[in-house]
Amino acid sequence: KSGFRLVAPPRTLAPGEEIETCISWPYPVIANTLVYAARVYATSGLHHSNVIAKPVNDAFGANPYPECHPGADDPFNMLPAAIPDVLFASSTQVTGREELVFPPGIAFRIDTTREVSTNYHLLNTSSEPQRIEVAYDFFTMPEAALENEVAPFALQVNDFLVPPHATQDVGASCRVFGGNVVSLMPHTHQFSERFDAAIVPPEGEGEASTVYEDEDFDTDSDIRTYDPPLVLGEYDDFRFNCRFHNTTDHDITYGIGENEMCVLFGYLYPVEKQVVGYSPFQGEPC
Repeated sequence: KSGFRLVAPPRTLAPGEEIETCISWPYPVIANTLVYAARVYATSGLHHSNVIAKPVNDAFGANPYPECHPGADDPFNMLPAAIPDVLFASSTQVTGREELVFPPGIAFRIDTTREVSTNYHLLNTSSEPQRIEVAYDFFTMPEAALENEVAPFALQVNDFLVPPHATQDVGASCRVFGGNVVSLMPHTHQFSERFDAAIVPPEGEGEASTVYEDEDFDTDSDIRTYDPPLVLGEYDDFRFNCRFHNTTDHDITYGIGENEMCVLFGYLYPVEKQVVGYSPFQGEPC
């Protein structure tokens, strides 16, 4: 048994307070660098946390742990020079414990010369002050146990508009390049009524296959694992759709607060099939 733990400094939020910040850590000394499972423990108030690792930025030096240099938690700002490791992405507003456990023999590789950071989004939805505590465990295995190394992938609608008191579907269909999907997780907020995803073969080569469905917003885990994996063809599309019901008196767009996001995240192998896709605005091609 091997692994490591990262602990976020506790924060106390006033009633209704919302913050989005960055927390960073150096890697501890560890023996094995293949992560086969990850877990978050969270009190109520963690909206989401995307834990990544990137090379130390030469312009800034190491992060002033637990504080961050500008852009430390941005997974895209070092592309194409460096693709970030994604250690864990938590479901929206999850409370208690959430975990991702890959099927046997499957893991992702981390580089301990990098440093860890997270986009840390907290929201106190209660009427009382709230102390928020979060910790992460990562479970590692030796090289001899590895059968398939996975890499993260992400698909997203970058912007959209849902008018007041309207119900609207927001989604995209993104070309993938093959591979085997071992986990999926959507990311939406409190206005979500439904999320679904399907693998769509090229025209004339079969019917779309729904691989993920979830109804309504809740605080349960939205992570799904697949054993056997979902097999993607080299010319397939991954279609995903978010249905939002805007109960407010203002437009809902992409963002935090009383806004929304429509994201599909997961892991697949082999690593060279890794893909990032996005639609710039609802209805536009991925």
